[in-house]
Amino acid sequence: TDKGLLSCVIPPKATADDGSLTSTELDQLCYQYIYDERNRLIEKKLPGAGWEYLIYDSKDRLVLSQDAKLRAVNSSQYHYTLYDVFNRPVEQGICTEGSAYSALRTTVKGSTGYTPGTRDALIYTYYDNYTTPSTWGYSYTSVYSQHTQVNNVKELVTGIKTKILGTSTWLYTVNYYDKYGRLLQQHQSNPEGGNNRVSMAYDFEGKVTDKQTLHKKTSGSTGITLYENFTYDHMGRLTASKFGYNTTTLTTLASNTYDNLGRLTTKQ
Repeated sequence: TDKGLLSCVIPPKATADDGSLTSTELDQLCYQYIYDERNRLIEKKLPGAGWEYLIYDSKDRLVLSQDAKLRAVNSSQYHYTLYDVFNRPVEQGICTEGSAYSALRTTVKGSTGYTPGTRDALIYTYYDNYTTPSTWGYSYTSVYSQHTQVNNVKELVTGIKTKILGTSTWLYTVNYYDKYGRLLQQHQSNPEGGNNRVSMAYDFEGKVTDKQTLHKKTSGSTGITLYENFTYDHMGRLTASKFGYNTTTLTTLASNTYDNLGRLTTKQ
């Protein structure tokens, strides 16, 4: 059933001694792959690691996976991914299953939307609107007036909510875009209670010309602002990059020149 598919990679070191391959060399040095009847990779083994199991649903979406390390802790636990109606991942985490691997794979394979019964969500991803991300307290702040943030963000990731392992604390990411789908601003919270706000400006062709990063370690700390500027020539090649630390008076970090063939000739 694996005809024409890569099943094993044997590096030269594995057969360097006598041309043969021992079980130890296969385990420690080789890459091994196993597929199902639909040519989907369902088991793989990297050098020095244990087997990793991959379980798909009837729509060919990866729903469950289990590496050797997780299996050693609890053979009933898997990494899971849930999808929306557009096959986009919306929830990821760790689940506990009551069925053995082979039976579980059969169950999931016949499902169009398998949902684990006992699960601990670690990541939520939001799309298309700011209904949920708007409740997190990270609103858009206009930094570059030539760009306008819009709320028509179909098919774009608007927010990500990530849980810190072993805690009940969540970290948040919120993305804001312009009408062309370009990322104008991103807010990211940190474990200390502060956040980073990164804002970007673009030229007509969509290249980043300016970037501002505001970093606050805690919610009450004084922010640090970093300024970056990028200049390009008529061919879109980077000619200069500048940087400022808490100042808009920028220092040139790099200056590039090119010859008529587009090759970099000097870099200062």
